[in-house]
Amino acid sequence: MVHGLYTIMLVIVSDNTVNQINGVATTYREMSKHATVPIKFIHSNDFYNVPAPGYKDIRLALPLNISSTLKCADKIHIATEGPVGLAAMLWCRKNKKSYTTAYHTKFPEALVKWKIPIWLSRVYLKKFHSHASATLVTSATMQNELQWLNANTVVWSRGVNTEIFNMNGESRVPSNAMLYVGRVSDEKNIESFLKLKGNKIVVGDGPARAKYEKMYSDVVWKGWLTGKKLAREYRNADVLVFTSTWDTFGLVMLESIACGTPVAGYNVTGPKDIVVNGVTGVLTQDDLQDAVKSAKKLGRVFGNFDWKNCWEIFERTVYKL
Repeated sequence: MVHGLYTIMLVIVSDNTVNQINGVATTYREMSKHATVPIKFIHSNDFYNVPAPGYKDIRLALPLNISSTLKCADKIHIATEGPVGLAAMLWCRKNKKSYTTAYHTKFPEALVKWKIPIWLSRVYLKKFHSHASATLVTSATMQNELQWLNANTVVWSRGVNTEIFNMNGESRVPSNAMLYVGRVSDEKNIESFLKLKGNKIVVGDGPARAKYEKMYSDVVWKGWLTGKKLAREYRNADVLVFTSTWDTFGLVMLESIACGTPVAGYNVTGPKDIVVNGVTGVLTQDDLQDAVKSAKKLGRVFGNFDWKNCWEIFERTVYKL
């Protein structure tokens, strides 16, 4: 099918912009490098948008003219459940167009901080995903947790850019430090990292950074880093500490392990689907300090994760339907 001067085979709709620094944007950006069909992205920057309350890097859009691209698509995948994703889903249902979705974020658990009850969020998400041909989820554990979603779920793996995140880069300069990589926000449970005893480095930014920088002046705050600079931090750290207890996955853990650095975290969805306990990291129920101590004893670890395989699962799911 032709749209303008190019052929659209697959349209991916997301409330994230392609170049945002988060797991969702990274997944689609890296996976698409291995695509075997043309892809058109529709995202919040294509429309009038405003920053989300408390998260200036997240844009909430008003997608009034989304149909012009969707009607030319061969296949449609809706990545997120925000305003842009919702507009695409409603268009697909109105026009009897099949589509796939993905469940990247535990919004019911996250939105509790805004006084939105879990049952209400679940009502919305069930309506959003239940009519999709398939809903891609991050792991078998997540698939089991999402039985309430009433959707046809398919497990979809993740990967890393092994040209950047590997053990063969610059010579390692041990920092004798624990590393946190990710959004600096309360829902990430980052304070459990900041309270740990020992040298600590934070790579990331977010709405809670100013508050925590004042409270924890002993921590090294580096802001967002990407590419080789981020890989260097992984390699030099003794351990990556993953503090979130509600993320559905956690790409930073894959990146860290690929760079040879073990992970310490909680034994919850995400870490327990990535970390081989006692081999590539150590998971705990409630004692993060002990998990860090044990993970450091593992020394350098090894893992191999491929974005090409991520694309192949995605392609099989989207194109078989």
